Amino acid sequence: MFFLRKFAFDLILITMKRTFSSLLCFLFLLGIVAKEQYFKHLGLSDGLSQVCILSLYQDELGAVWMGTTEGLNRYNGKDLKIYRPSQDSTKLTKNEISELCGDGKGTMYIRSGNDLVQLDLYKEEFTCLRRGDVKGLFCAEDTLWVTCKNGVYYYTKTRPELTLVTLLEEEVKRGEALYVDKKNIWVVTLDYLVAISRENHALQEKIVSLNRGRCISGDSDGNIWVGSWNGLYRISPNRKVTHYQSQAEGGDLSDSQVRCVLEDDFKNIWVGTFRGLDSYNPVTGEWEHYTRYGNSSNTLSHSSVLSLCKDMQSNIWVGTYYGGVNMFNPNKATNRFYSAEPLQEDCLSFPVVGKMAEDNNGNLWICTEGGGLNCYHADTKKFTRYQHRKEDPNSIGSDNLKSIYYRKENNRLYVGTHLGGLFVLDLESNKGRTFHPVKGDRTSLPHEIVNDIQAYKNGLALLTQGGPVFMDPVTEKFTPLLNDAKIWELASGSICMRLF
Repeated sequence: MFFLRKFAFDLILITMKRTFSSLLCFLFLLGIVAKEQYFKHLGLSDGLSQVCILSLYQDELGAVWMGTTEGLNRYNGKDLKIYRPSQDSTKLTKNEISELCGDGKGTMYIRSGNDLVQLDLYKEEFTCLRRGDVKGLFCAEDTLWVTCKNGVYYYTKTRPELTLVTLLEEEVKRGEALYVDKKNIWVVTLDYLVAISRENHALQEKIVSLNRGRCISGDSDGNIWVGSWNGLYRISPNRKVTHYQSQAEGGDLSDSQVRCVLEDDFKNIWVGTFRGLDSYNPVTGEWEHYTRYGNSSNTLSHSSVLSLCKDMQSNIWVGTYYGGVNMFNPNKATNRFYSAEPLQEDCLSFPVVGKMAEDNNGNLWICTEGGGLNCYHADTKKFTRYQHRKEDPNSIGSDNLKSIYYRKENNRLYVGTHLGGLFVLDLESNKGRTFHPVKGDRTSLPHEIVNDIQAYKNGLALLTQGGPVFMDPVTEKFTPLLNDAKIWELASGSICMRLF
């Protein structure tokens, strides 16, 4: 009995260590890749007028405004209020709210259809400033910059109408979007990115040829970012041009159709595309990709991204084509979320995850309770699955896994299953073998259920439903650790399982 108590005490200590080790492995799993975002969603059930979000803006009062194809929405963190031409003001001229910006001093500017509308945030009064030909908006301090027809205009509250800055060259055509810095007025047209000198408006330089230019933004390092249907362009302060294309074209973007660009408070560049949201770290040069993934509530609600906005708390708001609004914080979300999709190979095979082990190469081996064994490869960041196959006697005996242990001395994994015996995988050859009970052989595995595996002396201690056994990793024979006949009888029942 002393031996039984001693072994039980040792096994409890080992199990406690193992539990802590599993916790560390779990934390390691969460931090495998630099960043995965957990997205919060806002949709029709929350009161949005439409799930197609064309534009986003946060005012100085903290409210987030959302332009849709069916009106303007105001969200104060709790409630949504909808503004439509037919209900709230005849001066909000159209239902389609394509662009939003503001001066941070109580005024918001709205592209309603192709009309320019001004909103006094404190009085909630709309005023139409121009009709019919408005395209791009950019607000800097007290000045609103606008592209109309084939020219660039500006507007201040001291002037009742828009004032012409310059006409664009005939070849350039109409501006679709614009950005203004201290030296230049940057205008995106369907075919070109044009830099207009603020000192001499006659100096208009075509920087890049575009295929349907769409959007433009500047970052804190003086780079200009331009989105088009043939990818993303970065123009450095010395006018060096870098072109980013889709992964399908050998590039880094989720898709070459770029709709919006934004820099966050940590100098990452966020890019909304037709097939997902991408982020670029200019320090490391690495890209991350986010898209709609399965039925998980933590991923993007829709992969097609139309608009981006950064709020006062550094949160990023994402407007999608058919999924409403998503919000996340790029600083707070430092863990990667892995969804389980049995029919997809690039993720976990089952949502219920059990014990884990890390091998010498940093790969993480993950037990599931229905999807077999998953290996997350540290170098490729991909998953490999080991699952039960009836036609293969050397495959894992069951997909319901209860325990795992990595033995570095022989570079092998030992995996305990529920009603499938013990699976041993040699990592050098990637070949496995399953051990089952053999009737009449007391040196075989005593039971098909293996609940725990730990290092013990020069081998392994296995806690099976038929009692604890010692496994010699060289001979691969099993020896009962409870030699007393009465104790062996108890070991086959629930009393032993409660004891351990």
